[in-house]
Amino acid sequence: MLSWCGNILSTPPAARANHIEVGRGQCGTVLALNDTDSVVKIPNSPAKEDELFTDYQIHYSVYSTLAPLSSVNISVPRPEAWITRGSTIWFSTASCFPKGIPSIPNYGLISKRILSVPLCFREDIVDLLCPKAIKTIKTKFLARHENNDCLVRLYLGRRSCTSHREAGNIRLRNFPLHVNEMKRLGLRPERYAVTMAQTLAFLHWKVGIDANDVEFVLGGGHLCQRFEYHADDEAGCKEVMKKLVEGFWFNDPYYPRPTATDEGDKKLWGVFVEHYLKTSAEHVSHQGPKEFIEAVVEKGKQRSESSLFSS
Repeated sequence: MLSWCGNILSTPPAARANHIEVGRGQCGTVLALNDTDSVVKIPNSPAKEDELFTDYQIHYSVYSTLAPLSSVNISVPRPEAWITRGSTIWFSTASCFPKGIPSIPNYGLISKRILSVPLCFREDIVDLLCPKAIKTIKTKFLARHENNDCLVRLYLGRRSCTSHREAGNIRLRNFPLHVNEMKRLGLRPERYAVTMAQTLAFLHWKVGIDANDVEFVLGGGHLCQRFEYHADDEAGCKEVMKKLVEGFWFNDPYYPRPTATDEGDKKLWGVFVEHYLKTSAEHVSHQGPKEFIEAVVEKGKQRSESSLFSS
């Protein structure tokens, strides 16, 4: 996962002892290890073992590339180990797992945990963004397990109002924070647009992944497919560019959108493009980054036209 090192997280909450599930995806389930600041991700089924191992390899590659950089205000949790089947290390930590899991796989990956945003920030989410029905039960709402482990997803590409949502559907775990709500919490969208652009450029042209399903959170992404870009291979370049564009549009709306109609959102897109191209130029000299931006814009137009015809 990717997370921000911001002022609001300068004093992270202490890792607390628990035996709980803190996340679940298509590939694996994330469990907090008792009395540690680490998590273990185990496959949801034996068929997911290879996919999870690939996840670990990419995670390690991303960490190795981004961790030493001081120019990008981003933090990648350190991958600690891939535990193979039958490892004795695994059995020494087995007591840390939640009770009631019928069969714990004896393989998986261990990494540092992204801890929750501070309580004061969670309180601000309730006070400034949530509907009245939640504000009236603020203490009880914040005490719920699913609201203690709060990571905030930064959606620069979507406008919405949490206050208009059904109270029963709101959880603070993986909380979607939309671009129009950020300033109410004292956050500057421009800052995140710069960091997302720089990070995406690093992932594309330094690490060599399409960044599909990467997550940007206050408190991180699950990374996927590796690729190699050869500027002299026209057919290969087209296939790679398709993957990059899909990685941009098929992900959650973290990045600013080229199709934005709000003036502030248009400026965010301009900031994103400027810093993506600037950072990319530090790593490659070919036209791939420029072609990526052009392809994203074109795909955005197609999506907008398709939406108009279907409405």
